[in-house]
Amino acid sequence: MDVISTTISAITFTTEITLSEFRSEFLWALIVGIVLAFLLGFGMGANDVANAFGTSVGSGVLTLKRAYILATIFETLGALLVGYNVTDTMRKNVLEVALYKSEPKELLVGQVAILGGCSAWLILATFAHLPVSTTHSITGATVGFGLVTRGAFGIHWNEIAAIVGSWFISPVLSGIVSSLMFMIVDFSVLRRVCFILLSTSNSLVQFLASG
Repeated sequence: MDVISTTISAITFTTEITLSEFRSEFLWALIVGIVLAFLLGFGMGANDVANAFGTSVGSGVLTLKRAYILATIFETLGALLVGYNVTDTMRKNVLEVALYKSEPKELLVGQVAILGGCSAWLILATFAHLPVSTTHSITGATVGFGLVTRGAFGIHWNEIAAIVGSWFISPVLSGIVSSLMFMIVDFSVLRRVCFILLSTSNSLVQFLASG
């Protein structure tokens, strides 16, 4: 939605169009964009949140209701406090926005199409029981739009390489951190509890045997 608002500003300042003309010509895009943004949020909640909290609910650590509450709180806080970093990357660093200065309307319609494609895919994947990534979806849709409208020159490929690289680094780092945390809990909690229980049972057996 940030790209849409930026594009709207560009249209009004770089073309010979009044605010009333804009409303009559592009109000549909703004309305459709808002609706699609809500659908995209629905798809993210149905798929991404399930990915994040599925193991906690499945193991019984959290109830489904508590998972909903925690997801609402922390997803909102994350978006408000640090989400702008990712927003800036997607808004300015994926497409060569300068190439659309002469055709800002094209960029506006393209952003609406990106929202529509991502929303449809996330909802379809959710109903198909497929855990997918919103980041992958939005990045792929943006690259597809850039290639169709401006070709290979319309994409910041260095930024795309960094984004795709993070997709491979993330599971590796997550696996390492998860393994380390499990080993810490295993040695400091689980094995200690087992040792205490074993010692207690041995003492009880010896006491009963001596009696």
